[in-house]
Amino acid sequence: MQRETKRVDPYDTRSGTGILGRMSDILTRQGHNVASFSVDRFSVALVGQPGESDSPMIVDRNGVPQVHLDDTNEYLFGLHNSTEKDSGSFAETWSSSLIESLGINNLLLAKLEGINTQAEFPNTYLGDNLETVARLIATRESRGSDVDTFYVEIGGFDTHADVEEALNSRFSEVNGGFEAFAQEMKN
Repeated sequence: MQRETKRVDPYDTRSGTGILGRMSDILTRQGHNVASFSVDRFSVALVGQPGESDSPMIVDRNGVPQVHLDDTNEYLFGLHNSTEKDSGSFAETWSSSLIESLGINNLLLAKLEGINTQAEFPNTYLGDNLETVARLIATRESRGSDVDTFYVEIGGFDTHADVEEALNSRFSEVNGGFEAFAQEMKN
């Protein structure tokens, strides 16, 4: 059921895509610069048609982790685009994707550095996720994005024992996270 709600395509017009991905595709075709983020995991909800809008970025719930390549960094960039007549296109594509990903990671890391929220988010999984979303929203202009889409999720609703207690705990987490997020958006 969760998989189907992420895809919601009742007329099966764009097989293999997600609802937020198709929305991003439409906005991109209308001339908007759209950035899509998934917090802490990949989600098909953000997948659009290949080539129509940028690929979604996955960040962790505490922001963007720094990539530590240590002494391999000098070799990495030296190997990139070291094309020979027998070089494979898959290696070239992989290398280009890696270099692009590292560049985006460094850009996001730099943009998020020093961005603090004014609202106090609860110290919960969803609270951390929504604080990261709020911080990314604060960088929208500096990233050159007109529109952002975000995907966050929490689990734990499929209970088989102590249902009332478990659901109260889940709903308290949701309420606390969204109250802080709403307050932050008002600031």
